[in-house]
Amino acid sequence: MDDIKNSDKALHVNINGKDCFCIFHKVDSTYIGYATTLQYMYHEIPTVICTLFLFLIIVSVILVKAFNEYMKNHIVDKIHKINTQLADITNGNLQHTVDVRNIFELSELSTHINNMVNNLLSSNAKLTYIFSKANFYVGTYEYSNTAKYVRFSEYIPKLFSLDEEEIKVLSANPDDFKNFVASTREHIVPNTQNIYEIKDKYIRIDEFLENDYTLGVAIDVTNEIENRKKFEYEIQLDSLTGLYNRKGFEAKLSKLFSTPEDLGYYAMIMIMANGLVKINDSYGHEAGNLYLQKLATLLKDFGIKSSLAARQYGGEFILFLYGYNSEQELSKAINLLTYIQKHTIVHLNDNIDVSLDFSFDYYIFHGSEYTDYQLLLKDTTDKK
Repeated sequence: MDDIKNSDKALHVNINGKDCFCIFHKVDSTYIGYATTLQYMYHEIPTVICTLFLFLIIVSVILVKAFNEYMKNHIVDKIHKINTQLADITNGNLQHTVDVRNIFELSELSTHINNMVNNLLSSNAKLTYIFSKANFYVGTYEYSNTAKYVRFSEYIPKLFSLDEEEIKVLSANPDDFKNFVASTREHIVPNTQNIYEIKDKYIRIDEFLENDYTLGVAIDVTNEIENRKKFEYEIQLDSLTGLYNRKGFEAKLSKLFSTPEDLGYYAMIMIMANGLVKINDSYGHEAGNLYLQKLATLLKDFGIKSSLAARQYGGEFILFLYGYNSEQELSKAINLLTYIQKHTIVHLNDNIDVSLDFSFDYYIFHGSEYTDYQLLLKDTTDKK
């Protein structure tokens, strides 16, 4: 009893030879106690520990799974989304924007990426504007073998005369675009490199290849080609009469004699303005020029079929008639020159009119009798 009185809470005692754990509570002057053997008291501890350990494992698994799910949905998936969008941009779709906003760092990264792309587009637009102000129209396109898109600048649709539907189709499929460029290359301008005729324009196309990446540059060279053609045409013309000069005449003959079987009956006519010296001596060279211009007007587009006229030098002209069906038909056309000899007046000034005095010799041929225009010119000149 002394132990019970002296104990504040509980005590270990031996009851009937068994170690027990006792606890007492005083109610007035009476002590109420509860005793249990230590064996019974501790027999459920392993079960409790195992249960607690299992609970902790389950909680850990749930927490790990929840953490992984959170990382996947909010970090990994967002990073994958950024990578996918970057791959789309890399493949040529610069109109694509990266939009990840739920995490500050990723939102900031997507903003920087979009700013970089916008700066690239802005730089391209500025260059296009500068070139256009200099009347130098340049377009660029780019794609790779693995790309899903073709990226091209503002002037490519204008240079290639593409409508909205064609732009949509060609920009979405690199293979279609490559086929389009290949078909364009079929229209190369003769005697040029990489210059092609596209509707009413002339476009130079250069491509640069690196591994599977292709960069193309298209430049509008229409003015350059037209000026060159104009220059080439003008240097083949006689400035006084507007007829071909000797160089231009031979250039045209060269093309005609590439298929001599198509010439039919043809004639080479050598013409001399006999009255030129007298006109120059009597009325001056200005009057002589009018005299030559009148003869040139009559020779240009002469006859009922095809013709080619040239002033060689001084008062000497050459006329080539071709495409006639018979020698008789061609002879009738040549006889018109005799009529012109007898019935043509040249008005030199208000008070002076003179007869057009010229002589001519002609030679008639048929089909492939001559295949070399230079030999034809030599023979007819020697006969004269």
